[in-house]
Amino acid sequence: MSRCELQQAIKIPHASFPHIIDTIVAHSDYKTLLAFRATSSSLKTVADMTLCNHDSAVRLTLEGKPGEDNVVFRNGLGALPFGHREWPSVLKRSKEVQIDGHCLSNTVPTLVIEPGTSLDEGTRQFYSHLLSKHRRYDQLLLLEAGLDQLPRSTAVTVAHDDQHPPLASLPPVDQLTLLADPFCDCSRVESLSPYEHWASRITLIICSSGNNTGANLDERPDCGLISAIFQPSLTHLVISAESCTHIRYLPRALRRGRRKVNKKLQVEFRFRIMPNDVARHDILQRFSLRYGPMLDRMRIVHDPTAGRVWPDVD
Repeated sequence: MSRCELQQAIKIPHASFPHIIDTIVAHSDYKTLLAFRATSSSLKTVADMTLCNHDSAVRLTLEGKPGEDNVVFRNGLGALPFGHREWPSVLKRSKEVQIDGHCLSNTVPTLVIEPGTSLDEGTRQFYSHLLSKHRRYDQLLLLEAGLDQLPRSTAVTVAHDDQHPPLASLPPVDQLTLLADPFCDCSRVESLSPYEHWASRITLIICSSGNNTGANLDERPDCGLISAIFQPSLTHLVISAESCTHIRYLPRALRRGRRKVNKKLQVEFRFRIMPNDVARHDILQRFSLRYGPMLDRMRIVHDPTAGRVWPDVD
């Protein structure tokens, strides 16, 4: 047998010894996995599963120049090389997802309206037409379709700051962590649909830097995301902040979107800097009177990580 014939004979297809190939792929580094994806369709499938099954959270970010930016999926291995069509399959396998709010925002020309005014139907139709022509809006629809494939048990974190346009939607999962700033004024921008969620458990992390402590409570706009927290599905609410000072303006934002609250709703405040006994009693008493939860279903605890932007970021 010639050397050429021998080289051809030792080519082993993936289907012949899948357990060996799978083991090799499972222990490969990021660059090797990308190389496997370009080898054959069968190896591409195995490499993609390895990339998706990494035990770190999947993080969605918006990257690139304005107008040319794209949603990028990342995990502990690096940027995941998947296109729009593969988003649903990636998300379907995800146990934890962290989303930069820009990915879910309507990053198109916005229409700011004054409180108490409304848009006529013609203006709404024109605005919808602008959205339909916008590339990012098309990408947003694809992302929303992918997020609909998330298992209900997936833990989802959405980071929304005061520079974001309104979010188009929230993922339909049972457990949401919302990073928000009560000084956000996104509620002033007309949204195409109201905020809704189906979560039974929500952790609201207040990320305000405290630079707006002198703001006028009566004039300051509200965050639409915070105002949407009280939905019929909610049974457990955690409010996490550095101190009670950082939730000073929170009641106004919550009150704006208030619905009838289940009196059996469990509420937990987590502070990095604990208030004194008088302040703790006042916080619980006021919250119970305003929103309905019974005092015996509320508590305040110390948490050294409270108010942190991401759980893994100092």
